[in-house]
Amino acid sequence: MKKTKNQKAIDKEIGHLLQEHREALDLTLSQVVGKLGIGTSQLHNYEHGKGTIPLDRLIKIAGIYGVPVGDILEPAIGTVKNPLTPQQWRVALLLPKLTPTALKHVAGVIRTMAGKK
Repeated sequence: MKKTKNQKAIDKEIGHLLQEHREALDLTLSQVVGKLGIGTSQLHNYEHGKGTIPLDRLIKIAGIYGVPVGDILEPAIGTVKNPLTPQQWRVALLLPKLTPTALKHVAGVIRTMAGKK
């Protein structure tokens, strides 16, 4: 599936922010990938916006850097024309913490509230 301009802009900004955080901590690519279990080239690609980082991996990287994942996502989301509101992002960041059953219930509630079945 081809990425949209917004997706590319977000990937690039997230990568830039990750590189800034890593360098501010004086961490090398090798040190970080050792904790992540991925290759150096993969993290390099993420930092240069050449791939979309899975949310679970982004959360793990943020933890390594000692920053809330929102500190990485929120500035990146500002790079798109129609970003989610901060409240919508807070909800989105909670979703990975839900069990599959709870997630189904939440999706059902959202569909009902949006008037869709």
